[in-house]
Amino acid sequence: MFECDLKLVRKHNLAPRIISLTYEAADNAIVAFQPGQFLSLQFPANAISETPLKRSYSIVNISPHPQHNRQIEIAVTLIDGGVASEYFKNTQAGDLIAAKGPMGNLVLPEKIDKRLILIGTGTGMAPYRSMLHQLKTMLTAGLKVEILQGARTRDELIYQQEFLSLATEYHAGYRACLSRQADAEITCHEYAGHVGKPLQQLEPDPENDLVYLCGHPAMVDQQVSYLTELGFDTRSVKREKYFVSGKNKAK
Repeated sequence: MFECDLKLVRKHNLAPRIISLTYEAADNAIVAFQPGQFLSLQFPANAISETPLKRSYSIVNISPHPQHNRQIEIAVTLIDGGVASEYFKNTQAGDLIAAKGPMGNLVLPEKIDKRLILIGTGTGMAPYRSMLHQLKTMLTAGLKVEILQGARTRDELIYQQEFLSLATEYHAGYRACLSRQADAEITCHEYAGHVGKPLQQLEPDPENDLVYLCGHPAMVDQQVSYLTELGFDTRSVKREKYFVSGKNKAK
């Protein structure tokens, strides 16, 4: 685990209201992590908050050697009036922020003998993006993988081309679930609606499936409830919630 100041290297837009930020340790130290983990950032007090606040963000990097990494990338949804969002809107290359990590258990086991179902909404796809190198290796070895990516509209599907490439080149299953896209505009690999129905169509089985959930708390809670009714437990469902209120944690 590291605890240090991170320096912003670059910032760019991923989608409407979603930005990517890449950091490196201010002392150029290695910032090792496992794909699927997150880091905690501490924001300084400002006009919105009189005390420093902490927020957590999944690491997005794709790296064949994450234990020797020197940069950390995160994806952030900007919320009007959010303390962290206001900071991220104004931060510039060279700015420092206190960080601690990595943390979290939304990581892939070394060996999986079940079908893997990855479900995410919004920036909840971030941990799965960091797993792409592992997923390619596992798919090549015969692992079955299904990916459900939820968003309101097509322009909010972050990293979609990378997941589509995983589907076309490595034969993973992939569906983009668009809750506010007109039915007439739906194309191949897309579904008009939330992730719940496509998950049901996969006919998940606790004996044969391992399910990961990450994203909006309502989505996570709904699908955990559905899966629990099917007999899934904490051994076969891994989850992390992303909070969207400016007053709550980002993760």
